[in-house]
Amino acid sequence: MWDEETSKDVLEIILQEEIRKVVSVNKEQHLDSDQVHKGIRLDVYIRDDKNTIYNVEMQAKNKYNIPKRSRHYQGTIDTRLLPAGEINYNKLNNSYIIFICLFDLFGRKRYCYTFEERCIEDLSLKLDDGTRKIFLNTKGENEEEVPQELVEFLKLVENTNTDQDELKSEKVKRVHRRVKTVKDSKEVEARYMKMLVHEKEIAMEAREEGLAVGETKRSITIIRKKLNKGYDAATTADMLEQEPSYIEDIYNLLQNNPEYTDLQIAEIVLKNSKDFN
Repeated sequence: MWDEETSKDVLEIILQEEIRKVVSVNKEQHLDSDQVHKGIRLDVYIRDDKNTIYNVEMQAKNKYNIPKRSRHYQGTIDTRLLPAGEINYNKLNNSYIIFICLFDLFGRKRYCYTFEERCIEDLSLKLDDGTRKIFLNTKGENEEEVPQELVEFLKLVENTNTDQDELKSEKVKRVHRRVKTVKDSKEVEARYMKMLVHEKEIAMEAREEGLAVGETKRSITIIRKKLNKGYDAATTADMLEQEPSYIEDIYNLLQNNPEYTDLQIAEIVLKNSKDFN
């Protein structure tokens, strides 16, 4: 992504729109705030010849903060786009915040989730404020609903050792060649090996997390059944030999979020446990 032509290809694959020219690509762009407020470090900050801004982030692990993190990134970027004293807000650049995730952030099995501001009372009415947030998921399953080119790209992100002959999109092939060039470069070899070690650590941690989520999900399923049968928290805690406070917390989550699946409740329970610890 630090290469302008590759950045252009990747953006066109994601947006399915032609970008005439990428003017600048800044890697690990720091946007510092004042001494009181939090600044940000962007993975890739791109500007095209129409002054549209693209922030592209790679996210290997779900830290359960990406929606609000994207909001913070958007706001911090915007504060740098208008000079002091400018009163014409229409001069604000159009901007995209893009997260390429190795997991399904929203659990709907989609390859792509796109968000923009709309009127709640009339969803056909757009605010048209020039912003869009896109969250990609390499583990999507709705291939028939998205461009095949995007599916190919996300599979390449998931597995950079994909055989070139398996690819159909010329843009994805160019990205693949760029990946291979970077991998073969002596200059980046040490960094790449360090990244592989980091990916292995993430994979092991993800496996451990997956086991914990699965076990917690099974417990939530049982607890939900007890709740639906009318058992109070204390009785359920006694039956399952669990701490009453733990069952009470899960009861509250189930009652306050009836639309949530057992998996979503399990993820919240584990997150709350980590935050407490």
